[in-house]
Amino acid sequence: EGDWLQREVSAASRRSKSHHLVRQCAGTSARGDRRARKATSPAARLSRAQFPAMKFGKVLRSTVEARMPQWSDFVIAYKPLKRAIKALTQQRQMQLQPQPSPSQQQQLGQQQGLQLQGQGQGQQELAQLQWTQRRSSELEQGQQGGQHGWSLAAASSSFTALLDSEVDKVNNFYSDRIEEAVIIVHALRQHIQQMGQEVGQRMACQKSLVSFHFNLLMLQNYVALNFTGLVKILKKFDKRFDASLRADYIAAIVELPFYRCAALGQLVEDTEKLFNSLDAAPSPLEVEKPPLTGT
Repeated sequence: EGDWLQREVSAASRRSKSHHLVRQCAGTSARGDRRARKATSPAARLSRAQFPAMKFGKVLRSTVEARMPQWSDFVIAYKPLKRAIKALTQQRQMQLQPQPSPSQQQQLGQQQGLQLQGQGQGQQELAQLQWTQRRSSELEQGQQGGQHGWSLAAASSSFTALLDSEVDKVNNFYSDRIEEAVIIVHALRQHIQQMGQEVGQRMACQKSLVSFHFNLLMLQNYVALNFTGLVKILKKFDKRFDASLRADYIAAIVELPFYRCAALGQLVEDTEKLFNSLDAAPSPLEVEKPPLTGT
C-alpha cells in the first residue's frame, strides 16, 4: 500500500517539472529562502526555471496544447501582442519617412511631365492638375502626421492598455482557481478528520489528494507560462523602440496575486501535509494487533 501511494505521488511529480519549485514559492525550505532573496518574485523564479531562451511562441503553443488545453482561452495572447508591436513599428517607420524637398518635388514634376509627352494639350493639363492635387494632399497628410502621429509615449500607452487587459484576464483566472482550491482543501481536511480507519476510505482520500496536488502544480505551470510571456513581450517592446517599459510595468503589478503566487505555495504545502498525515496514520490491522507477550 505504501509503495502504491509513493508511486502515485512520484508520477504526479514527474508530470510537472515544477514540483521542486513549489516549496520555493511557499518559502518552506532553507534553499528556497536563499533563492527568494535573490529573485524578484516566485513567478519570476518559476518562469526562468521552466522556459529557457528559445522561440517562446512555439513553447507557449505546445505547452498549452499538451498540458492545459482547457485553459487556452485564459492564457496571455502572445501572438496578438507581437502583432501590435509590429503595427506600432510600421507606424513609426511611416512617420519617420523624410518628406521630399522642393528640389525633389521639382524633379518629380519634371518626370511627370516627361510621362505626359505625346498626349494632347488638354489631357496633359488635366493629368498635371491631378498630380499636383495628389502631391498636395500627401504633403498635408505628412504634416498632420508630424503633429499627431507616432511617439514613444503614445505607443507605450496604447501597448500598456493591451497588456492591462491580458494581465487582468490571467490574474482573474488565477484568483478564481485559488478560491476553488481553498474550498477543496477545507472540504478534504474535514473529511479526513471525520473519516474512520477503513482502508478503502483512506486510499480513496489519498487518491483525491494526489489528483488535487497535480492540479495545483498545473496552476503553477500556468503562472510561470504567463509571467514568462509577459516579460518576453515587454522585452521585445523595449528592444524594438529602445524603451524601458518592462521595469516600470513589472513594478506596477508586484502586488497582484498572480505575480506573488503566495497562496498557491501555501495550498500545495497544505495538501502535502494532509497526504502525509494519512500516510503516517496507523492502519486498522496495526491498531488491533495484540501486543506480544512472553511465554
